[in-house]
Order: sequence, then structure tokens, then C-alpha cells
Amino acid sequence: MLRIRSKFLLCALSLALALSLTPVVALADEDSPAPAPIEAAHVEHEAVVCYYPDAPARNGRIAPFGADLLSSAQTLAQVPKEAVEEAVGGDLPSSGESASAGASAIGLLSNDGLNGGYVIACVRDESKTTEQLIAELSQDERVVFAEPNYLAETATLEDEQTKVPAEEAETEAAEGAEATENADDAEAASEPASPPAENTAIAANSIEAPNEAGELAGAPHETPYRDMTGYQWGYENTGQINGASGFDMGYAEWNSKTYDGGKAPTDPVIAVIDTGIDNTNIDLANKMWSRSKDPAWANLPGGEHGYDYFKPGEDGTGDPDGHGTHCAGAIAAEWNGVGTSGLSERAQLMAVRGPGVVSGYVASFGYVLQAKQLGVNLKATSNSWIMADVSRAMDVVITALGQAGVISIFGSGNTNANLDTLGFMTSTLAHNPYVVVVDAATNRGDFGRFSNYGMRTTDVVAPGQSILSTYSSSSSSIQYLPEFDAARALYTGFESGEENAWTFHEGDSTSGPAPATTTAWSYEGSQAATVNIVDAEQGATLVSDVRDISSTGASVDGDTKAYFTLHALATGGVEGSEADMPVADVYVRNTAGGMSAAARAGTATVTKDTWTAASFLLPDDTDFKNFQVKIVCHVGAISTLGSFKERPNVTGTAVLDALGVGLMGKDDSQFAYSTGTSMACPTVAGAAAVIAEQNPSLEGEALAATIKGCVADYPAFADRCSSGGMVDLRYLGNLKPVVNGATDNGSTVEVEGYFFGDAPTVAFDGAPTTWSSRKDGPDGKTTLTVAKPAGFAGGQTMVSVAQANGREGHDLFEVGRATDVTYFDNANLPLPPEIEGCADWQLCGFGAYVYCVPRNTVANMDTAVYDSIQRFDESTNSWSYVALPEKMSCMSATDWNGKLAVLGYTADSSKLYLYDGSTWKLAASFPENDPASVLVLTTIGTDGKDLYTFGGITASGETAAINRIDLDANSFEHIGDLSDTRHAASVAYSEGTFLVTNGYKLDVYMTVNQLVDRVRIADGVATSEAVPIPTGVTQTGGLAWGTGAVAGGFIATGALNATSSADTYTYNLQANAWSDFDKRASDSPLALVQGTVHRGKFYVLASMNTNPQNYVFASTAVNASPKPVDPSPIVPDALVKTGDPLSGASAALVLAALACASAAAIALGARKKESKR
Repeated sequence: MLRIRSKFLLCALSLALALSLTPVVALADEDSPAPAPIEAAHVEHEAVVCYYPDAPARNGRIAPFGADLLSSAQTLAQVPKEAVEEAVGGDLPSSGESASAGASAIGLLSNDGLNGGYVIACVRDESKTTEQLIAELSQDERVVFAEPNYLAETATLEDEQTKVPAEEAETEAAEGAEATENADDAEAASEPASPPAENTAIAANSIEAPNEAGELAGAPHETPYRDMTGYQWGYENTGQINGASGFDMGYAEWNSKTYDGGKAPTDPVIAVIDTGIDNTNIDLANKMWSRSKDPAWANLPGGEHGYDYFKPGEDGTGDPDGHGTHCAGAIAAEWNGVGTSGLSERAQLMAVRGPGVVSGYVASFGYVLQAKQLGVNLKATSNSWIMADVSRAMDVVITALGQAGVISIFGSGNTNANLDTLGFMTSTLAHNPYVVVVDAATNRGDFGRFSNYGMRTTDVVAPGQSILSTYSSSSSSIQYLPEFDAARALYTGFESGEENAWTFHEGDSTSGPAPATTTAWSYEGSQAATVNIVDAEQGATLVSDVRDISSTGASVDGDTKAYFTLHALATGGVEGSEADMPVADVYVRNTAGGMSAAARAGTATVTKDTWTAASFLLPDDTDFKNFQVKIVCHVGAISTLGSFKERPNVTGTAVLDALGVGLMGKDDSQFAYSTGTSMACPTVAGAAAVIAEQNPSLEGEALAATIKGCVADYPAFADRCSSGGMVDLRYLGNLKPVVNGATDNGSTVEVEGYFFGDAPTVAFDGAPTTWSSRKDGPDGKTTLTVAKPAGFAGGQTMVSVAQANGREGHDLFEVGRATDVTYFDNANLPLPPEIEGCADWQLCGFGAYVYCVPRNTVANMDTAVYDSIQRFDESTNSWSYVALPEKMSCMSATDWNGKLAVLGYTADSSKLYLYDGSTWKLAASFPENDPASVLVLTTIGTDGKDLYTFGGITASGETAAINRIDLDANSFEHIGDLSDTRHAASVAYSEGTFLVTNGYKLDVYMTVNQLVDRVRIADGVATSEAVPIPTGVTQTGGLAWGTGAVAGGFIATGALNATSSADTYTYNLQANAWSDFDKRASDSPLALVQGTVHRGKFYVLASMNTNPQNYVFASTAVNASPKPVDPSPIVPDALVKTGDPLSGASAALVLAALACASAAAIALGARKKESKR
């Protein structure tokens, strides 16, 4: 899957991100601090804005700050008022005194064009920061909202292999948008098992005789493109690789005829918003939508087959990655008897390439919207990418597109995370009726171990493992598949009686025994080889016999190359491991008599019990006359708890099959296997096309509901998505109810949705109730007025509707405040004004206030710099600002002996400041030019006597170190280690013990560290031990805790337990055990949770995706543990005045250490309506 990222990750790390909304009062006050920096990856000096160009002037002028920022804005999309009202709500600018925006359209329709009165545009001003742009735009009467221009990321789950050539990435980034790279996540190359016997015959290829050097100059490699459809289990599961026969998309007519090549006006069009589509692919060339087919489309921007954001005058048919081409083939690869077949016979493909920033995605959706309004029969967009952040501009344009009749289908992502607890874009679109979010399943009927999920936030399941589809010949990551090559030089499937089989031996010698075989697993045929690994570090070796293949040798020049491919899976492995992966190092005999390593040519999946195709490019010095291969096998264990990935070598079993050597030219690499929700998403887009073929008038909300209702129920999916099933076209005549909204009206609830049937029954959390009235809309939508059942408690409620035949559908909604729950004493405290500008934060009590200290992530630690922090006064129920002595980043704070201690990074060093409530004093400085003094994104804590740091990032990378801060030497004294590395952790102290929670891991996805550590310090030595999470908590995705000190131990708020009876727990130090607290902070799962105990109250600040604000700040009375106090603290006397010259921060040594690290800030939610959205 694609993920949102910063373009500067191409060079070092991402910028900073998340929307900052500065109060109007603060903006007007010259003495107020400047707007807080935005903490998410975005294009600096730019903002995306939604505005109404004809809004009336305010006090005789439109622009309150003088210059009209909108006058030079680039129009991205134009949307009707209804879309803005549905997506944003509230009072909107309306017609009055005309004020022309003067926005310059970039190849799009002008303001008086077809798209309506509201404009989404990109504003750029080199003289202003993004924060300043947003602050000024927010004061413009025409503006509905303004936000950063977020940047896009692509990431792989396994080895982060980049597919886009660096030169192209640099060129596209220079054009003002992020280049897209490998978009696989779990979409590493993998594939299913044996096809029907009739698919095995292929024509021979032309091979030249060797030259005098014993190598082959190489003739053009003629590829027959045999019929590969027998391998497409997602569309016809016959039990391949021990799969569940019949577990597929259920389209009986799939691949049953030859496409007639016509493009009727009624043929559905699917827009693939991705990395582009290779329209030279043999299975896609005839399936592209064409602008020239209708004169009405001549004024559309882009090119013949779509739109390229990087090059607006061209279409999106170039695909240097392959990801978009793979998705396109899953939807509509031609039914022509060669290669693969898409699910839809008649669908046409619109290529929309290149969005890497929100402005690019908005422009892409805006292009699709224009095409729809000009009569293009668009039915859906396929979006195999995700955003780890929230954009209201995206919500508005997706809503506008849905109102026009085009639904948007998204993959849920591949980090095995519960999206109900996170603030991903797909989470905020949970109740958007025009969106379908898709999880992934395996061919055995299991839920994909890699797939994200969420009862509230995802909708359906579809095939997503080992999906064979079209691929781009321009991609740098390719697969050679010897099972399709009749002219392969060598091949073995480890079958009994295999003719001229290539033989392998255990160990380093050909005198070793042949590997054992198994019939439990096979990729092709009926059996495969097994390699038992008893030494995890050394692995196990297989060596082939020596063969002379020079007569079918390989060219090392030009496009035609020689490859070795093996198919493998891992099984067994670590007890309880959710995923194991086969790891193979391949060596080839060279002309000097030694062995040369073969370079990996593609990627591989990391899912347990899943076949992986690993192709290796043979080295230039390969000896083809004495050809021999050595394979060193390992098994790597992957822990998917909370998306946390580890790759140690373990004992286990690797299973190998279909090993081969052969030639492949550039144009031959037109097909590949991939795994992930990126594959499940276009599969559902193909289903949307099939449904539209059979029901041409069906579109928009009704089409999205039809997909959600057209599912087969499976127990394995019941708690994974709202429908509880996999899309199955066999159920088109038996759609299950789809519940789209539940609005609380006091004594009744309005329940709306589709396919309720003539005599529906309704239940709230399983309690039957009655309905008194019914309204049926023209598109099939039904609204019921439902009485609340006796004793109904409210709160988060499972609303279910059942038809008379027993088919039942349901979804979760907030229906009032729960009456059977005791909440925190103050459950709705005012939020910090800058909360939407924080990617993370820390709470710390000091004096009369609770301080909210913004925290950085790796993505923004060199760019998000702060000149103030905020503090809450519960006596006045208000927030205020405290100016910092100088600009700082990577801050952490604690209450130390009557002072607020703040450690942060400044322009030239890390510094520790002490604040007494009115004056800042410099306590220590740690110069950047001393590598031993570089420590950022750490967390400080105190036992009253000393200050300590826990984890962080040093010049050498992420650390688990616990350090004492030596104020005399201005240094960090290492005194111990946490049980695991982490940065930006949370730390609380109670009765001689520190509790360390949260923090992030420096891995591909910047995942939350799931471990809870208990640390004790005695005689200058810190010891750490892991503490189990509270009993009954089963959540695994984004598990985070807000903690504080109470008598006898700690209190923590975070995940709901399995019965949803508690989200707050107390930890008893003496018993080393957790118990449920008698009050709850919220009805819903919390993310990015931080807490502190101060003056007898436990304060919690967290993100959530179920209330309109998307955050909660609450407090409750507790029996607090006394704060530690040192009777004679060391207090420096170097006074630092506030208002000193401010400068930016630089973390050069850390950046150098982390230049190759991929970081993604976990995002916050955005405002949305609970029902009908």
C-alpha cells in the first residue's frame, strides 16, 4: 500500500505535519506567540484551502491581512456546496457581495465551470510559513478551512525496496510533487499454486547458440504469454495451494468469453488513482478509457487515457513502479486467453497517475469529478494507498465525487493494526456513505495476518494474498516465473518421476542427500521440498548439481538477462509467531571457480504459510558451462503485535518449489504476484464494475451499499469489519442489510441504510426494539424511526437490522452518552487550542497548572520547532501560552523540585532549562559537536534527586539507554537499559519505581512500542523488567497508555478491555498486577494517549475517531502518590530571558545516522459527523 510521507525522506527524513488551528484571539494579539509549527509531513510555504469565491466582503475588504492570498491560488477541484455541507457541516460562506478569487486553474475548469461554487486550491507564498498561511487564510471570510499540503509516502513491509528510478524521483519532486516508489507494504511478490492441467502447454522460445566465450549474445526473447488464469484463485478458487475451494469472488461468468474489443457508452469506467498504468501491457492495451471517443470530453485536462498530476498535459499511462498496473489488471485485464483476466469483462480503465501530496490527490479526484460531470460513465475510483493523517480537503472532494455518483474504494493497509484505535484517513471516512474500505483474506479463507482491520472503520474483505496480475515492464522490480517459460534452461518441481529434473542436495556438497519432500504444501504439482532449519543463525544449505547450460546461456548485456527464481514459504517457526518468512541467500558458481552472490530482482512477502516468488539476477561472471546454485535458507519470525516488526532468524521449516533458470527480456516482465490490501482494493473495484454492468443506473451511495451488502458471512471476519464478510457476487440476489447511520433524537433513533427488507427487525446491542415509521427513498435507502429499548444505556452501540429471511447487518454508532458507565469526574475539559497541530504531546503537572508540551517525531524533529508551550488552569477552565526561552524541538518535561525541567533541542545543542513559573534558567547544555552528547526524542523523569533520560535517538541510532543527567559535566551518564529500544516514550514515577510506556520504534511504520517497563535505580544502576499489559486487554494495534503516579503504584488509561467495561487501570507495585479502575475516560478506543497525576487528579489527553472533536481531555480524582523531592536540589543561576533571538534547530548527526530510516508520524483525527457520514 501507498502511505503518506514527506518528500524529504528521499534525502533524509520527513518534514513535519498535522493541521494547526490557531485561535482568532491569539492571532489578533501582537504579544501572543507565533502560530505553533505544524507537525506533519507537508510542503513548506504551501496550504490547501477550501473557499467560496463569491462570499461577501468583511468590513469592505476580503483579505484581512492586506494581500489576497487566494488571488494566485492554483485551483485543484471545484465542488458543490452540498459536498462541503455534508463533509464539513457548520456555517459556510454564502453568496453576497461578489469578490472574484482570481484563482488560476491548472488545466481544470474555471470557477464558472461545471463543478459548482466552492473551490479547493493550493496557496503558495515563499515569504510565509505554512503556519502563517493557515492563520491568515483562516481569517478570510471566503475560507471554509485551510490545512497543510500533506505529502505522500510509499513503503514496503519487508525490505523497503524502491521501484522508481532515483533520477525520475528527483525530477518529479522538483516539479513540486512527491515521486512514488515501491507501494507494496505486504505486496511483496508472492503467488498461488498449481493451475489446471490444460494450462501447462506453452510454445518454445527462440534461443541462439553460444558464442566463442561460452556465453550467449542473446536473441530477442519471444514470450508466448500463456493463459495464467488458473493461478488466479481470487476469482476461481479450485483449492490451489491447499486453499479453500469456492472461497473466491463468486462470479460464475468470470473469464467465460473473449472480450469483443468494443467500448460501449454503458461500459463502466474505473479510475485507478495510483502510480499509473502501463497501457502497453498485452492485457491492458484494449481496456483503456479514451478521451477521444466523445467530443464532449475534449476539454478535459490530461491526455488520451487519463491524467498525470506531475505532467497535467499528459495522461497517466506511464508506470515506473508497477503497482498501479497490477491494480488495473485485477480490475479489468482483458479476457483474451493469454496472461491474466480481470474480474470485469467490460470495464474501462482511466489512468490517474502521480499524486504524492494532498494537492495532487485532490486534483486527481477533481479530474475524475469533471470527467463524470461531462458524461464519462465513471463508477468508482480504486485507491491502493493510505494516509496516516487526516485531510478535510480529501473528505470534501471524495464526498463531492460520491454525490456525483462515483464511489471511492480504499485498501485498509498492511500493518495488522486496528484502525478503530488510530487516526488514519480511512478511520475518518468510516461513515462516509460513498467510501468502501477493504481488508484482505488468504486463499484458505483466513483473514490476512498483515491486513489492517476495524469493526467501525473497515467494511468488507476481499482476496489479497498471492494475487497474480499485470505488471509494468518499466518497473525496476520484476519477477521471472519459470513455471510459465517452456524455454527455461533448468527447472525442478521436486515431483516424483520428474523428467530431466534439476536435482538439489542438502549441505554444501553434491554428495549430500536429496531434500525431503512434502505433499502438505506445493506451489505447482503435488509436492515440494522441505528444508529443516535447526541452527537459526547458520540456516540450512542446499546445493544443486552442476549443469552445462551454455547452449541456453544468458546475455549479460541489453534488456535480456538470466534469472534464477525459487518459490518458498516458511512454516513452523516460533511458537505463537503470527508471521514467519522464508529468507534465502543465493550464490552462483563463477568463472573463477568460486561462488558469487546473486542480486535480488524483486521483493517477497512476509506472511506465514504464503508462497513467495524470489527472483535473482545472475551475476556477470556466472559460469554457464559449469552452472551451480547454492541456497542458504533461513526462517525469520515477524511479530505483528501492534504492527511491531522484528526479523530475527529462528528455527523452522522452509518449503521450496518451482525452482528454475531462464532468460527474460524487459518486455517479458508483464505479470507478477503481489500480496496486500493493495490487491484486495482493486478486486472490489472490479466487483463494482461487474455490479454496474448488470445494473447500469446504480451508482454513488447505493452502489457502495450494494458492495457492502453483497458479502458471504464468515466467522473469521465477524470482528474484523462492519459487514463481517467477503465480497461474493453470488449474493447479488441476497444482499444483507447495510446500516449507514444512527441519529439520536431523544427517545427515538433514526436508523438509515439499505436492503432492510419488508419486515425488518432492529436491535441495539442485541436488545430487540421496535420501529414506528419508515421512509423509503428513490435509490432504495430506508430510514426507520426506532424506539430505544427498555433499559437502553446509550454510548457506543451496535445497531443491527435483520431481514425476515435472517440476513443481518450492523455497525457501531455513538447513540448518546452511556448511562451505565461512570466516567471521569470531568470528562469534557476544553482541548488545547493547538491540539490539531500536534503529532504527539506530553502532559506534565507543575505549580497550579497542567502543561501540554508538544513532542516531535522522527519525521519532523528537524523542522517542527516551537517557541511556546501551553498550560491548563482548571480553576478557570482555560488554556494559556508560556513562551520558551528559545525555539526548541524534541522536548520532554518533568516537575523537578519545584521547577519545570524541559529538555529539548535548540539551534546548536540539546539544552536543559528550568522554569519556576516566571523565569527560565539554563541548567545544562550538551553540544552537538560531541557525538556522546547527542540525544534527542528522549523522555526525562526524576526520582527527586536526579534527572534521568529514557530511550531516544543518538548519533548512532535508536537507543534503550537509561542515563543520569550530570549537570556538572553537562553529560549523560549511562546507568542501564530498557528492555527494548524506543524513543518519545512516556515516563511516570511512583514510590521508587519508574513506569515506561509508549514511544515509537524506528522501523518502517514508526510503530508504537507495545512493551511496558518497570525501572528501579539503586546505587547508580538502573534495572528494567517488562510488565504485562492489563488483564483482559486484547487490542494489538497502536496500543498506548497515559500514565500517572498513585498511591501504591500507577494509573493508566488506554485500550478498552475485551468486555468494554474499562479503559483505565491501576497497577499495584507490590502485587505486580493490574486491576480495573472504577471510571472510564471515554466510550471509544483512544490513541496517542498521554497522562499525568497532579494535585490529586489524573489528567488524560488522547486522540479518538468517534466524537466530533476527535480528541478528549478529561480528569478524575485519584489517591495521588507524593511527588519526589530532593531536600537540596542543584539549581543553576544562569538567567535566560524570554524573547531571546529565536533560530531553527538542526540535528545533523542524528539525521546522518537516520538518513535511510523511513518514518511516519501517527496521525490525528479530523472533525466529522457521527451519523449519515
